[in-house]
Amino acid sequence: MKLRVLGCSGGIGAQIRTTSFLVDHDVLIDAGTGVEDLSVAELADIDHVFLTHSHLDHIAALPLLVDSVGAMRREPLLVHALPETILALRQHLQLDDLARLHRDPAFRAALDAVRAAERRRAGGAR
Repeated sequence: MKLRVLGCSGGIGAQIRTTSFLVDHDVLIDAGTGVEDLSVAELADIDHVFLTHSHLDHIAALPLLVDSVGAMRREPLLVHALPETILALRQHLQLDDLARLHRDPAFRAALDAVRAAERRRAGGAR
């Protein structure tokens, strides 16, 4: 397993990026502004995003990620988070509207509510 730190700050400016970690090439833990340093090809390789919570420094790049590579995907990006975080995403980021806007069902994020300590398999890891 390879872990790449894309950002680990609570703010931005002068090469500072907010929280995001890339595991191998296809799993993202949090979607802070560090995600924006990835190439389009690297963004398209991400299949799973695990969000720790809904603070802006952990979700800021998520709508841009979906919008940037949605048309390149055959399947929706899977976003795993606690139910409260999923609710915040639906209420404030309007990710479901991207599919309607682009008229493409793959152009979206599938939101998966998980309970605390529940396991999910992503890529080759668990």
